[in-house]
Amino acid sequence: MRSRGLVLGLICWLAIGNPLRSAEPAQATFVRGVNLHGPAVVIDGNTWEAGDSPNLRCNGKAFENQAVPLKPATDPERARMIRSSRWGSQIDVDLLQIPDGDYQVCLYVWEDNDSTRFSVLVNDRKVLDSYASGPGGTWKRLGPWRVRPVDGIIRISARGGDANLSGVEVWQGSGSIPSPLEGAFNSKPTDEELAFFESKIRPVLAQRCYECHSQESKELCGNLLLDSRPGISKGGVTEPPVVPGDPANSLLVKAIRYTDP
Repeated sequence: MRSRGLVLGLICWLAIGNPLRSAEPAQATFVRGVNLHGPAVVIDGNTWEAGDSPNLRCNGKAFENQAVPLKPATDPERARMIRSSRWGSQIDVDLLQIPDGDYQVCLYVWEDNDSTRFSVLVNDRKVLDSYASGPGGTWKRLGPWRVRPVDGIIRISARGGDANLSGVEVWQGSGSIPSPLEGAFNSKPTDEELAFFESKIRPVLAQRCYECHSQESKELCGNLLLDSRPGISKGGVTEPPVVPGDPANSLLVKAIRYTDP
């Protein structure tokens, strides 16, 4: 019950923003999306390339199953992209013809069957170790990870278990990236929900989290900010810490429970 209350309070807070933070950080610019195995799609108003793009090179095996219910549910175009993927234990996705500059990349992954573990590398640098894909239907947008192209190429790799890689987003700049789950946050918290946050949630964050995860931290741990809505929506070196409506898969709840090594 405490974990559900924590997520409820956080969702309320994310919906109204932190009144102590008046300035929103600039957003990064979307420059490219690729549906690794499937047609061109439009997601969040951005046009994604098809899997047969001439500026894509991928060695993963093709897989698709549009009948699997996704957890959490999402919009039809994103769902279509997620449920068609490239899979294998050693996958390399090369995005070609990338102009020099500072970028952030995000990787959509999903599980159609039984959970497996794999690691993710960006330009041969490990950015995520032993990621658990979860039960069938689970999907995540991993990242963002900062990267510069090498000879015009950004490479995203998976090593370990049989990973399902669905799509890649490329954003230019170091600003924030909109969360694919943004619309799931409660935009109209009640007075009772706000009071619950102020009495039960904010004290926990202030006493246990802000020392290492706020703009006042002497050293920001895991590149994760927990004192603003953009910080929580973006997440740190792995993924956003809160999954609206899904406490069991929220990293922040797992951390508070002290049950996941």
